[in-house]
Amino acid sequence: DTLSTVYGCDSIIESILTMHQNYAVYDTVSACGEYFWTSNNQSYTQSGDYISTLNSVYNCDSIIYLSLEVIPIQSSVENLPFFCDSAFINGSWYYESKTITDTLIAQTGCDSLVYTNLDIRDCSTTANFSDLYIPNVFTPNGDEVNDAFIITAFGEIINENATLVIYNRWGTKLFESDKLMKWTGGNHSDGTYYYLFNYKGNDYTGHINLIRDE
Repeated sequence: DTLSTVYGCDSIIESILTMHQNYAVYDTVSACGEYFWTSNNQSYTQSGDYISTLNSVYNCDSIIYLSLEVIPIQSSVENLPFFCDSAFINGSWYYESKTITDTLIAQTGCDSLVYTNLDIRDCSTTANFSDLYIPNVFTPNGDEVNDAFIITAFGEIINENATLVIYNRWGTKLFESDKLMKWTGGNHSDGTYYYLFNYKGNDYTGHINLIRDE
């Protein structure tokens, strides 16, 4: 630019202009349950496309595009038949009713929560034998205490309108009965076995812990 001074002389102003471009950043993220985006300090629980605008060091706009996939946290609830006095679940003993939470990894790579509701009763009174009882541990060591896996209803061993099948961990059938709902364990070693029990048209499945050294 050329200007005139108060004396009529030229006054030249030279300006140096530097152009800085806007920046655009594209980001793709997968998150489990919830994602906290530090660009705008926001939490997201839904999949979608989001935009955040920031200022660069030159005070120009910097735009961040986020393509977000939020993977839901899976959960399930297992209600077990009641136990007398105690229960042996996943290697631990429990002596009162409670909900056990187990965290597993789903195929998506996210946590999968399993809630197991335990109903543990004082079976010294017949009032607590009001429904089906399927134990999950027995100790066939010859001491005549808890020596067999026995399924009862109203405090009595079930012997009609029922079938019981026992499998090992590889799915091999080891035992089957449509009469007395009782398995002594045979000559099988300590470990976890699985039952399929049908009573009056209702199916029940679960695991049994055979422990001879108790």
